[in-house]
Amino acid sequence: MDAADKARLLDEDLEEDREGFLLDAARAWHEAGDHDRAIELLTEAVELGVEDHDHPRVLLAEVLFDLGRDDEARAQLRALRKTWPDYPEPYEQAGELMRRRGEFEEALNWYDLAVAQEEPRGLADRPLAMSRREVRQKLGLPEDDLDKAAEPAARRFEELVRQMRATLAAERSQKGIEATIVAFWPRAEVPRAHEKWPELVPRTDVDAMMRDNELYHRELSESGERFVMVPLMVDRLTELASRTGGDPMDEETLCAYVTESINDDLATAWPPGPNAPCWCGSGSTYGKCCGRLQ
Repeated sequence: MDAADKARLLDEDLEEDREGFLLDAARAWHEAGDHDRAIELLTEAVELGVEDHDHPRVLLAEVLFDLGRDDEARAQLRALRKTWPDYPEPYEQAGELMRRRGEFEEALNWYDLAVAQEEPRGLADRPLAMSRREVRQKLGLPEDDLDKAAEPAARRFEELVRQMRATLAAERSQKGIEATIVAFWPRAEVPRAHEKWPELVPRTDVDAMMRDNELYHRELSESGERFVMVPLMVDRLTELASRTGGDPMDEETLCAYVTESINDDLATAWPPGPNAPCWCGSGSTYGKCCGRLQ
């Protein structure tokens, strides 16, 4: 099933539960390239006040930015700010959008608004604090109290990634795999993994994560690097951790997961062929999904 087929099915679901499927359908149409339909559904979601784990105005701003309609996108973000939500998620999502665009001052403004809505207790271990710390570093700002408190969590995450990469490199060598092993969360797994293990999956901006992965692999492939993609699945990782008595947050458990996945032939080579299923799990072909990114 390609992205357009998925979008059409979600459009049919709108007849039974319009508010429940508006954002899913809008995302699917945006992914399928029908931006007008995505904008139509997101505008309706804004009017109805529909949300799931994303705010419709932030999603609408993202679509408009992608179309080069920056003034309209910024108008949506200004309108969001005027509504003053009393919970942090919309501000954090807007901050993530602006961080991806490299507009770090604006991103920091949004992150600070999100922090203002958060309970101080436990905030330092939240992805919000780590993202805010990263943006402040890019702006060359001195560490404040929250940056200092968030540093241990950020260091743990960075060390986990470093250890996993090193172990996977050794695994690749032992198995004679002449490619770099990349473990990644497919599209549908990202929100589930973030909810269950926010330290392991600090981001929820699925489209941006897939885009970043694709462009990163393209850049490295120019020097001859090859990749084997191993999809991470919440249920499969949970089952393995339960079976082995391991911790999903532990580098050893993650690497055991990757080894089992490779042995079970769940790994795929990157890049897929243009007519092969896209590696990201969208259900569309690579040529119509991540392969069309510029």
